[in-house]
Amino acid sequence: MAYVFLLVFASCLLHVLWNASGKKCGDSEAFTWLTTVGGTLVNIVALCVLTLSGRIQPIPVSAGLLKMAATSGFFEGCYFIFLFWSYRHIDLSVAYPLSRGLAPLATLFLGPVVVLVFGLDSHRGIQLSQLLPVAIALGGASLLCYDALSRSDAKQNVLKGLILAMLTGLSIASYHLVDSTAMETYKLPSIQYLTVMSLFMSLFVSLWMLTKKNAHARIAKELKGNIKGVLSVCCISNFTYCLVLLAFKLAKNATLVTAARNMGIVISLIYAAIFLKEKVSFQKALGACMITAGIIWIFLV
Repeated sequence: MAYVFLLVFASCLLHVLWNASGKKCGDSEAFTWLTTVGGTLVNIVALCVLTLSGRIQPIPVSAGLLKMAATSGFFEGCYFIFLFWSYRHIDLSVAYPLSRGLAPLATLFLGPVVVLVFGLDSHRGIQLSQLLPVAIALGGASLLCYDALSRSDAKQNVLKGLILAMLTGLSIASYHLVDSTAMETYKLPSIQYLTVMSLFMSLFVSLWMLTKKNAHARIAKELKGNIKGVLSVCCISNFTYCLVLLAFKLAKNATLVTAARNMGIVISLIYAAIFLKEKVSFQKALGACMITAGIIWIFLV
């Protein structure tokens, strides 16, 4: 079990690290395109290597699977767009806990919607026993928002960042629900699904990037000036996913792994305070801890 904890801890730390790369990028829109397309290329290479080596056997892609992958790709693209956009307006120590904390809460409320859209028979949705931890997590999120707004003179700018962080959380919840439904329904290798989904994600982000002025020049400039940041997100984000999969495989209780992954919220505050020199007030720390406690409680009840 100690190995499982170390895997989860490492995945949380790496997740915070690549988020910090997004916080420090020069052009968030160009950075979004570079990291999504770069991550897709990494997935394609991994799929080819695993297939040619005989480690996995991809299954034929059906119309239903394409529908789910496209839906997930759209929301994953929104996730990257909203995430890196929010970092232009608010601190990592606010955006990260807020987005990661609201995602599981949104999952509880969006679950029945996914069931209806894809015509599934499922019990997804919020349970009565989860109401108290949901209230605690929402209280923590409210405290986090209040602290960010009360400590800034540029309240409109902060409010925009908070809204973007919330939209990030909604995007996370949406693609998690679609992904879990797809994996349960089609039983395909995870790297195959991840590759198909990321192809759609890159398509949507590319179409979005085409609407921006001087897109090609901005992409080239960001790549030249921040190639380490781009490569770190492309590689570390995929490696983080692999660590989580390994933790699920080794763990006797998958629910504990899911709950433990929320320690990343606390790690983000520590990292932001030490390495990004962000101000972490008592209210901010309390809000983040309330979110973490509420989310872990939700998974354990």
